[in-house]
Amino acid sequence: MEKKEHWTRRMRRELEEKEKEIEQYKQALLQLRADFENYKRRSARHFEEVGEFAKSELLKRLLPVVDNFERALSYENNPYAEGMQMIYRQLIDFLQKEGVERMETVGREFDPNFHEAVGWVESETEEGVIVEETLAGYLYKGELLRPARVKVAKKGGDNG
Repeated sequence: MEKKEHWTRRMRRELEEKEKEIEQYKQALLQLRADFENYKRRSARHFEEVGEFAKSELLKRLLPVVDNFERALSYENNPYAEGMQMIYRQLIDFLQKEGVERMETVGREFDPNFHEAVGWVESETEEGVIVEETLAGYLYKGELLRPARVKVAKKGGDNG
């Protein structure tokens, strides 16, 4: 009888040890699963960010094309103006659909985070207000794509 009790206790101990081991493996598996889900989310977010960055760089490279269209369309007696206007409109529509928007600058307060001052202009306007835009600035999904180059009002002093 004593042998049987000894054997039973030993089996119970081994069973308890195995159950603890199983629980440890279960916890490790749950942790690995959670880590993998977090990794998948981080990877997806990273790839999305990389894609957005690449897209913004491509859109930024299109902005000089927009600038050149605007310059060409500003010339009077341009025999190609109508066709160029159509292409320009398509380009602007495309950029807008992609999330690119032109910043409004003239009459606004100068902000070095969005504007690049290329000069100062003596003006009756309040100092620090943008009075002229020399190059349009653009936002992409609310973030700065290209700063606007502007001239800013200044009271007295010398011209920039």
